[in-house]
Amino acid sequence: MLKRLHLPIFSVVLLCAAITFAFDPGHMDADALEMLRLMRSGQYRDWYPLLLPLLLKISIALRIGPVAVLALQVFAIGLSTYAILAFFSTPLIASIGCYCVLLCPAVLGYLGAITSHAILTASLLCGFASLIYLTKPMPDKQRIGLFFVSFAALSISSVARVNALTFTVLGFCIWVLLLAKQFQRPSVARLFHSGKIVRLVLISIAGCTIALTATALGNNFLSFLLHPIRTGPVQGLVLYDVVTISLRANRLFVDRQHFPSQNLDDLRRIYVKNNPDPLLFRGDPKKRLQVILTGDQSEVWRAWRGCVAMYPGYYVTERWQLLRGLLGLDFRVPPAVPYHPGIDANSLGYYIVHPAADAFVVSYLKDFENTLVDRPFVYLILLLLAVTAIVKLPYQLGDVRLILFAFAAGNILFVAGHFVATPSTLLRYLWPSIVSSMVLCAATAAAYVSLALRRSVPAKAAIAPLPGRSTPVADAS
Repeated sequence: MLKRLHLPIFSVVLLCAAITFAFDPGHMDADALEMLRLMRSGQYRDWYPLLLPLLLKISIALRIGPVAVLALQVFAIGLSTYAILAFFSTPLIASIGCYCVLLCPAVLGYLGAITSHAILTASLLCGFASLIYLTKPMPDKQRIGLFFVSFAALSISSVARVNALTFTVLGFCIWVLLLAKQFQRPSVARLFHSGKIVRLVLISIAGCTIALTATALGNNFLSFLLHPIRTGPVQGLVLYDVVTISLRANRLFVDRQHFPSQNLDDLRRIYVKNNPDPLLFRGDPKKRLQVILTGDQSEVWRAWRGCVAMYPGYYVTERWQLLRGLLGLDFRVPPAVPYHPGIDANSLGYYIVHPAADAFVVSYLKDFENTLVDRPFVYLILLLLAVTAIVKLPYQLGDVRLILFAFAAGNILFVAGHFVATPSTLLRYLWPSIVSSMVLCAATAAAYVSLALRRSVPAKAAIAPLPGRSTPVADAS
């Protein structure tokens, strides 16, 4: 039996189980607990992405609890990472690379937290892993199944968070490309081989259309199931921009409905750089911003357009400061909440089930606080190095290389999108980028390690072919 047991992947499963055990039922901050409160009342709001509340609702209805969501995200990320690495290397190398990814403090910190960022990352890795394996020869039934899995995973990722489309649009474009190559009809073949520019335009249009359609249908389906109250979740971000520009220009742009005091000094007293929460949720309600959960939000957008058009430099400066803090480029302050320890005090009855194991993991995470490990810009540098390494791989990856480039480009777009959409400098907003960068680096390293091992094996030895080749590599130079 042990001979048949796949020990490397079994060890990855054990590691995922240990992580789930240590974090059980999952670290939860105020946002996660608020989702659980809304779930109990049945009055959902679109202030939060609706996919995570639905998953929590299902897990609790099955009498499992939030730990089911925790296990789902941990095992999906762990096994998808292993699958990607195993494509480029042996099972042993893939398992070692998977340990490095999952146990990286910047990854592990939010791997055990109940967040929509983890759901986005889990489905995203699953989708790209499926796309990579679609490049291999396989029976038609398996290929159809992988097409379905990749489409479903990318669709789930698209609705997990509003800004996930920066990642998934490129994934859907690759999906369309791989699907088009399955058609054998001469008319379709001529259409997709009539020229690089025409092919690129057609695939881009089809991919974007499918991505937007899948996202819209997914969000409408979630709204149909949960019937959320429309609250205009973007207004907090918009109001923070308006207040920051108002303080810089010494001119109030916020209307009376959203700021009854109409006194700039009241805003100055509660304003905190890179954090909109004090403006929106703390202090005297008459002297802070009012979040209008229902009704017309046009006045907010009118104020935003007016102040940005009048002071574009202030807007760009404020947005850059937020992105700079989010990336960890401001060394005067430590990274903002690199992980969330435990579960916030609550009246819902949730607590850490295995405190000793949880304390051990949290102690491990604390050892890396205020270091480069918790600064997201480090992982962007690793991402760029990985892209360079992919270009210089000494064998042809074909479509696999294109998929890796799309994965890396989506990562960069995801980070760049935070220039206009960052509500604060909490590290969890860039956590999907950190995980995907680590996976891409590990995949590239695994490919090079496998190549080095093949070079060291005698030519007469039986060697498994590298991805993209039908014969063993004798001389990669």
